[in-house]
Amino acid sequence: MAATVQVVSLVMVLHATYFAVLHYLGGFPSGRFGFVLVFVWGLFLGFLRWWTGGMALVLLCHMQADIVVFLLVMLEEHRRTEQEKQPKAS
Repeated sequence: MAATVQVVSLVMVLHATYFAVLHYLGGFPSGRFGFVLVFVWGLFLGFLRWWTGGMALVLLCHMQADIVVFLLVMLEEHRRTEQEKQPKAS
């Protein structure tokens, strides 16, 4: 049993690292901050997969996170567009 937990833990860390490296290189969020966020998120999703024994909850959580990120990016883009339309005070 202990060996199985060790193997599962190692696989989760490796998978979360791979996932985080891809984001670091060009995903969103990117950079070091993105690496840390995605690494922790990847570990959480890996644990969730192991704990539930299935992918349904993992997929729902990932989709929810993607929707939140999408909405935040859209709101920021809208805010920037509105700022550009405003005349600058001299």
